[in-house]
Amino acid sequence: MVLWTERILLNQNWILILFFVYSTLILFLKIIDPIQFRFLVRVLKYKEYERKYLLDKNFNVLKLFYILLIISISISFSFLILICENIFFNQELSFYVYLKDILVFKIFIIFRFLFLKILNKNLKLFQPLSSHNFKFVIFYFYIFFLIMCFLSISYIQNLISSDTMKILITSLFVCFSIYHLFIYKDEIKYSSRKTLYLFYYICAFKIAPWLWLSKIFNPA
Repeated sequence: MVLWTERILLNQNWILILFFVYSTLILFLKIIDPIQFRFLVRVLKYKEYERKYLLDKNFNVLKLFYILLIISISISFSFLILICENIFFNQELSFYVYLKDILVFKIFIIFRFLFLKILNKNLKLFQPLSSHNFKFVIFYFYIFFLIMCFLSISYIQNLISSDTMKILITSLFVCFSIYHLFIYKDEIKYSSRKTLYLFYYICAFKIAPWLWLSKIFNPA
């Protein structure tokens, strides 16, 4: 009983540290680029932010600010996966399992980014590709920031349950689906050929990888 209690406390400690690291990362975004951070948090003025930092500033996903955004997304997404594993598959909230999840996620994202870059060079799915990357990085940051806040509060208050997670996952699925339709409709508007390519791209690189990842996270 004592060992089990110590294990629970250990899990709570590293998760609380994770929340602190995530908060520090958000603060660091403000420190390294306070002007862009101010644009970032003004969600209702997203178009102004997009115009300034996508068009005027020549967006580059490899800049430090966007790399940190992607890291924050990885932290939040991997914690969401860990919670789902714990709720639905009785997986322990282990730091090592979390590291595995975040490593798999990062490898997947890097390979998909490189593949999309090569694919777009030949098929011209997204014109320009930088616009596609910018929109998705910012959108995912907003979504997973909210998720991290929700999970942090729910975890600290001990409010996480299977029903809560089912509602959250369903809401995410609906939100992502609507946003993807909104983004892709502009790409296929003037090209029927793009419609077919985008259909294959979505199936192969937006839907299938998450099914493969679910097998990796839970091979049983």
